[in-house]
Amino acid sequence: FSSRRRHTRFLPVSWARRCVQETVSTQSTWEAIQKVNENIKKDNVCFYKAILMDCQMPVLDGFEASKILLEMMSQYKVPRVPIVACTANVMSEDREKCRKCGMTSFLEKPIKNEKFEQLLLSLIHI
Repeated sequence: FSSRRRHTRFLPVSWARRCVQETVSTQSTWEAIQKVNENIKKDNVCFYKAILMDCQMPVLDGFEASKILLEMMSQYKVPRVPIVACTANVMSEDREKCRKCGMTSFLEKPIKNEKFEQLLLSLIHI
């Protein structure tokens, strides 16, 4: 997220807006994929600086959505956008599952303001 931001519905927009100028929220992983795809096709670049992905979404979970997003970025040859896993599952195998599908970082729920801000700032280099 940066000039445009996305995060899933459980994360308060106000947290992200303290770190960035604009956020984009989606109600589903399919909607998130659509928004990134439209952005890339229109400008041949991805304006999102980070993606916060809820791992436990209905229909298409965050793991599969991350794989699709990363494949799309690769296909269109745009720089890879960091994908941050957001989940209440904190076992080492959960973290490994996040890494295997290409997620860059990991935030456990409930998300603490300080950790969120620290991670977001490190990813988008403000």
